[in-house]
Amino acid sequence: MKQDDPFSDIRKVIAENNLLNTTRTLFVGFSGGADSTFLLLALANICPPVTAVHFHHGLRGEDADADAKWCEKFCEARQIPFTLRRLEVPANRCHGESIEEAARRCRHEFWQQNAPWSDDCTVALGHHQDDSLEDLLMRLARGSNASGLSGLRLARMIEDVRYIRPLLYNRRADIERNLHALNITDWREDPSNKDTHFRRNLIRHRWLPLIRETWGHDQGLYRSLENLRRDADFIEKTAADHVADVQDPAKLATMHPALFCRVIRLWLKEQTDREVIPSHHTLERLKNGLRQWDGHEEHRIPLGKKLDICITTEGLVLKTTDQHILEREWHWQQSPALPLPEAGGKLVAKTICWKDVPSRDLQDKYKEFFDPPPLPSRLLVRSWQAGDTMVPFGSRTKKKLQDIFTNNKIPKYRRNLVPLVTTDTHILWAVGIKRAEYGRISSPASNDAVVCLEFRKM
Repeated sequence: MKQDDPFSDIRKVIAENNLLNTTRTLFVGFSGGADSTFLLLALANICPPVTAVHFHHGLRGEDADADAKWCEKFCEARQIPFTLRRLEVPANRCHGESIEEAARRCRHEFWQQNAPWSDDCTVALGHHQDDSLEDLLMRLARGSNASGLSGLRLARMIEDVRYIRPLLYNRRADIERNLHALNITDWREDPSNKDTHFRRNLIRHRWLPLIRETWGHDQGLYRSLENLRRDADFIEKTAADHVADVQDPAKLATMHPALFCRVIRLWLKEQTDREVIPSHHTLERLKNGLRQWDGHEEHRIPLGKKLDICITTEGLVLKTTDQHILEREWHWQQSPALPLPEAGGKLVAKTICWKDVPSRDLQDKYKEFFDPPPLPSRLLVRSWQAGDTMVPFGSRTKKKLQDIFTNNKIPKYRRNLVPLVTTDTHILWAVGIKRAEYGRISSPASNDAVVCLEFRKM
């Protein structure tokens, strides 16, 4: 008798929802727990090759070290490419963040840097049905809307990263049963998952068992979650059809609250190229501002992170509270680092042998390499100005910087905060966007020195 395929459910979910149809590069978040272990084995079986990525959060001491070693050996035994990433969460924790929030942010920042969006790049995570219930109850207590309550979806873009969750309809017990069928019984268990001082663990070990004991099952919660997903999907699609209404303050002022919050969030994503979640307080202030606006004077609503939402005669406009890069001289040979706090980082210059330049640095949009002879020791750093032109790398003709911004989809509100590195007469580099033909390195010998200009975010 033929043995059942332990991956049949996940095969079906992937096929029915087209989760991997265009994927050529597939990363799997691999903690070593039962869910991520099963997901890794399934995807390695269904659509190789995959790369397992294990995060060491700088927590739990020797236990975390042991988890990392186990994961590496597990992958090595099955010839699955493996990457270990140390995040050092406590050192990178922001003010007001919980450890769990900081860890989640650090992981997402890693994926942003290493799995940028494209049609063929996907990150697979091991969230399952039990996780979605825990998430539902946590978000319910926080006051989330339908989109928040059903936040775990089969596929979702978050900023520049495409995440999929092929196990979302599998129960934890089913996953463990399938692992036993594969003769795997030694997956990793994080002891902190039993600590009910953490809210998620409290929900897992006390709330959900009490609900199941009271009702005899938890199927009603799953049906509610599915209904919430459908409702959220419909409202989100409707909101996408109304984003243009941000140009009409009168329409926004009378828009249904369920649409309003989603339209604003979609508009902010269009403007910033990232997920921006305005607080309930900000949305209320914006709604009230729209209702009270006199139709003449610009009205500003602080969004945070140096951004304001402005109500104008042209509709909503996103503006920065710091409007430009302060012009400064940069004697880069004497002072290799130039802080640019208004841009959230600093410029760094160094001279390096061409042979020592890592190939990955040539693909980094925040690093550019220049031939030393034409590069003056005194550079200028400033914001762009009307009429600025440059000869883009690979071109022979000048182009307006305004057109370069437009072609690269740089929103107007961001343009004044793009540092320009210039000489007295030439723009060398619009940082992170386009460099000039000026200073091109032509046929370098391996021992030739080149100048690397780098922008480092802080």
